[in-house]
Amino acid sequence: MFCFRVQCIERSNAHTIYPNSRHAWSVGELDTAIPGGESATDAIGRFTDAIGDIRARHSHGVVVVVTHGAVLQVGVPALAPNVAELGPRPLVPNTGQVILDQDDTTPTGWRCVSWTGTRLE
Repeated sequence: MFCFRVQCIERSNAHTIYPNSRHAWSVGELDTAIPGGESATDAIGRFTDAIGDIRARHSHGVVVVVTHGAVLQVGVPALAPNVAELGPRPLVPNTGQVILDQDDTTPTGWRCVSWTGTRLE
């Protein structure tokens, strides 16, 4: 599934559409949609549903999920409330890692242990 479609527009415009939308998401404007695509709210729903399905199928093991940094940026805080302790989060860079552990003591069942190399307790 693609997040957005940037077709038939000038190249100079294409280079601003995604970063502007991602910035809006990073400052909490979750209903902002990428033109031709989904809002952060939509992405969070899709991400959390997928993680829930994966967790149900692989409840006793390690799973690696690969997705876009923008989806991690908005989706992980919905799963792991302790991400808030970071304050303003650095953007997830290309090939960046966010590591979650199952934690049944949290309302969502997840805890973030590392955000792009920053350890969380």
